[in-house]
Amino acid sequence: MSEIEQLYSSGTVFKDQSGKRKKTLLKDYYYFKEYYSQLIQTDTKLDFEKLQNKETDVKNIASKLCNLEIYPFACAQPALGKNGIGKNILENSELSRLSAYIVLRRIYKYLNSEFEKEKPIFVFRKYDRAWNKLFKQIFSEVKEKNTTFKVDDVMKKLEENFFYCQLANTGGGITDGNVISVPNYELFLNMKKEAFKEISELLPRIDIKKVSSKKAGD
Repeated sequence: MSEIEQLYSSGTVFKDQSGKRKKTLLKDYYYFKEYYSQLIQTDTKLDFEKLQNKETDVKNIASKLCNLEIYPFACAQPALGKNGIGKNILENSELSRLSAYIVLRRIYKYLNSEFEKEKPIFVFRKYDRAWNKLFKQIFSEVKEKNTTFKVDDVMKKLEENFFYCQLANTGGGITDGNVISVPNYELFLNMKKEAFKEISELLPRIDIKKVSSKKAGD
């Protein structure tokens, strides 16, 4: 992480923690603060000053982190629906595919190389709406050339062993309240649906589809 190198290259960055300077620090080290701080320190609030004498430890942790973007631009809410720009980019961008290939190559190296001992894990934003669809598209193309390739089986193994996702659609912080394995995420969604169903069955809810928009007497 280049932010970490920059952080420790300046000897004054840890000393002035008040007022305007503190806001500047948080701006300069945006990814560190917003995405990775809880992976590096135990407190939820980033504390620059206490990390001053932990340069080796911080850099060691940071060296194990990598940020991959599925889109070739920054966008909080790309249109992923039918005919949306996000969907079109996802399906046609070589840069989007490159990110997926990097993920798959890293897993392949771990499974097949004696030199890659550390297991990789991947935490995805918008997994269902973006990453999952891209992986399935790539695997479907593989199946066209190799009919014995089982897309669903491969996806299941990846999700059970390597893939995590985030509960929130916005905000990319990897925190103890925003990360869940993909299989558990699917269980979580089903549990939410069942819980709401149990509650809604106790109420005489109105079926809007069966209600006419015409006023009485029309």
